[in-house]
Amino acid sequence: MKRPGPILVLGALACTSQPERPPDAPPDLLVVALAAGWSAVPPAPVAPHVAHFPASRAVHTESAPALRALLTGQWPGTTATSVPNTLHGVLKLYGYRAVGRLPTDLVPAETPWLSAGLDPEPLAGHACLADQLDVVADLRPGPRDEAVAAVLVPDGAGCATDRDHAALGTLLTGPGSAHRITVVVGLGAADPWNEAGGPVPFFIAGPGLSPTPVDGFGSVVDVVPTLLPLADAVVPSDAIGTDLTPVLAGAAPGPDLLFQQDGDGRVGVRTTKHLLSVVAGDAPLPETPPDAVQYQPLAGNTDPLDTVRGPLYTALLQWDRQRRATSAAERMGSGAFREMLRDQGYWH
Repeated sequence: MKRPGPILVLGALACTSQPERPPDAPPDLLVVALAAGWSAVPPAPVAPHVAHFPASRAVHTESAPALRALLTGQWPGTTATSVPNTLHGVLKLYGYRAVGRLPTDLVPAETPWLSAGLDPEPLAGHACLADQLDVVADLRPGPRDEAVAAVLVPDGAGCATDRDHAALGTLLTGPGSAHRITVVVGLGAADPWNEAGGPVPFFIAGPGLSPTPVDGFGSVVDVVPTLLPLADAVVPSDAIGTDLTPVLAGAAPGPDLLFQQDGDGRVGVRTTKHLLSVVAGDAPLPETPPDAVQYQPLAGNTDPLDTVRGPLYTALLQWDRQRRATSAAERMGSGAFREMLRDQGYWH
């Protein structure tokens, strides 16, 4: 299926030779997925051009499951009877050419489909963000109705951070920036249960977006449902993240509830005031809170565990059921779950 459309790039792109597009054409979309090494505070060359979520948190301690969440819009640990849709897989249905490089250590053997359909050849041998920017900038778009999707995950090791920062800053002010949405997200965090050490990058820049902090959480599961509509593409029913477009337009508060995991089987639910976690392992959570539930009041909050343990654990239990649902239809049956969270004062 072909249609006139933008050049869609998931990754860092500085394209200087793309064809002219009508003023009402959808914007280019750009995503940079960072495995490690960047602060949640935008670097100096980037800060004047991006809206950012200072409270953004990683959904997993490990980058591989976080990358899966980024490209599918599903929480890590989600089960299914079929291979989930990926961001680039959906875009290929809309006539996009998919180019990308996913590091092999972030594509486990059980998820080879994560990179299916991505052409890695143009990016071979380029691990640093600045170099990837140069390569993708040289990708010449084809006919006006051909769109390009490039997924980039820079390695970071051995790269000059200042050079990467400068390259991204140049991208945000260079040719085509007035017609481009750029998203920079962090994948993993060493300790999601540490209030001070948990924030990860979540920056968004584009036409109509003010360079300002945004309240609430933003996470990698929100990228698919936020960006696909901007490309006039349908969001898959098995993507259960949050569309942040109303948040960025100032029409709604950012999500104030986030689920997190680590590699040792611990899962948790975080709000702006509370953090409750428990070891789940491979088994579903029990109906009643186990004795091993850990609770931390955040941001100086003094609510006792007895008053928040029930609602927080109920939210965590419902989330655990949702991610263990084997079909998209079961996961889409989460209206009651979302309404329950709203009744408890959460926007998600």
